[in-house]
Amino acid sequence: MSVIIGSAKDRTVTGAIAALAGKPTTLTPAAAVAILAEAAAVAPDKVAGRRAVTALAKVVTDHAEAQVRVAAAKGLAHVQSDVSVRALRKVADRGADGQLLAAAAAGLTNLGGRADVKRLRGAAVRADWPLAAAQAAASARLLAHRVGATLDPEDATLRLPGEDAQVLPVGGRLKTRVKTVDLPVARTRARADLPWAALVPDDASAVGAFSCGDRTHVVLAGKDVDSLASAPGIAGTLLGVNESMGTTFVRWVVLTRPDGDGLAVTVARPTGEVGFVGRGTVVDGVLSVTVDAVDHPGATAVHVTATLSRGTLEVDGRSERTITSPRRQPAPIPQQFDPTGPVAVAVGAG
Repeated sequence: MSVIIGSAKDRTVTGAIAALAGKPTTLTPAAAVAILAEAAAVAPDKVAGRRAVTALAKVVTDHAEAQVRVAAAKGLAHVQSDVSVRALRKVADRGADGQLLAAAAAGLTNLGGRADVKRLRGAAVRADWPLAAAQAAASARLLAHRVGATLDPEDATLRLPGEDAQVLPVGGRLKTRVKTVDLPVARTRARADLPWAALVPDDASAVGAFSCGDRTHVVLAGKDVDSLASAPGIAGTLLGVNESMGTTFVRWVVLTRPDGDGLAVTVARPTGEVGFVGRGTVVDGVLSVTVDAVDHPGATAVHVTATLSRGTLEVDGRSERTITSPRRQPAPIPQQFDPTGPVAVAVGAG
């Protein structure tokens, strides 16, 4: 059940702008930002959409409440316009507020260009808040693959969380096969429907789907796999499926870069966390990658080989049935005092 905040009169771009300017309306600042973000995303080229983008950019710069600024930056992150890009770049260059910097960095993953790779690397180095630094670094790396920018493998600011971890070997126990499944037409979603649409190759189409455990992955891949042999790129995007809503979302992004006589392959979340690493090759227009799950809390050992040839996907792999690497457990609460001791009794008696 959802609750609509504000009267119909106020739930407009004009009403939202008034609310954020401090004028008396029935809208909260959060509701006003949401209205502007929706208007900007739905029709960025219309008058209302342009007004909404301009208003969000002003909020990012000038609003007194930090969380409202962050929400506005997240709203701009999915609106392709010069105004939104300039606002996010300004935040990345200043980087004073950690949460705001993290939101702007994530937005530049979607909207940025080649020059923003260097901008985000600089933001990662300057950031005081570790989470903001990590997001800026991850955004720089993801953006570098998206635009095909040169990568220095030794550059620590471009290492994604977990990329250097050990892989989990698939043991001798009973294995679960990675199975190819039918690809319903309803799951071939358009790029515009996805929050992280920029991480889907421009010429991508749905080439297949497979199940691993209880999860189904729809695979989007581009036609030009030969370019992956000469520059960093995104070989494919794995979509998760929300069965109840009938929608898809970006679950994993397959990043490749030339390395020796083949490809270094990293499979990461849109936010930068690495789940799988491995190697690949491109031979005569056929892409083949083999990856293993990295060791992190709650991970399951997986070994998968995928081959993409002329728009046809073949997947062969195995995974453990149970979690291989134990989940992280909360730290125990230290014992402050004995609840049955004389001090506790005396306090209780009062």
